[in-house]
Amino acid sequence: MDAGILKAHLLACLDPLGSDPGRCNGETREADIPAAVLIPILMAEEPGVLFTRRANHLMRHGGQISFPGGQIEAHDNGPVAAALREAREEIGLDPDRVSPVGRLSTRSVTSGYAVTPIVGLLPGDAAFAPNSSEVAEIFPVPLAYLLDSNHYQVQPAAGCHGRSRPTLALQYLHHRIWGATAAMLSELRTRWHRANPPVTLYAG
Repeated sequence: MDAGILKAHLLACLDPLGSDPGRCNGETREADIPAAVLIPILMAEEPGVLFTRRANHLMRHGGQISFPGGQIEAHDNGPVAAALREAREEIGLDPDRVSPVGRLSTRSVTSGYAVTPIVGLLPGDAAFAPNSSEVAEIFPVPLAYLLDSNHYQVQPAAGCHGRSRPTLALQYLHHRIWGATAAMLSELRTRWHRANPPVTLYAG
């Protein structure tokens, strides 16, 4: 897909970067810590979304599939700056190679953060260097795959006190993408189809 067309389709379905992000799941929790993640979309012949697999030894969400991101620090100029800084720290991504195009809704997550997803476009030849203390693997998933509703399922996941709770999940090869990451993708998928006519993302 042409990069200009891809960007136009994203702009049609995302909130502007300078807007105040709305909440998409429940009430605002005063104790939530502001955080941001970068949803990196590679502008290749077949556009893809870049994911990380967190290092297994991490106390929080070890081994899970996620986007680069973290807490918004006092020196960050908002969620865009925080998402780009975290992407540099976690996967060695040069912020100058990212073109932020919009944001999704801020969502409260069970770990106590209010996460704002920032969607950014990367050139297909962007270089990465994972920080081994945080990231075990970096891998892309075709955008067309993530926009297909047939790949999403509600599955049980471990909750508090050993109880299971329903969570959204999708499987790509040997990777299970679930929880907040899958919910962000599902919001992007819903917004995309609501705002854009059907389009072929890859003709190969």
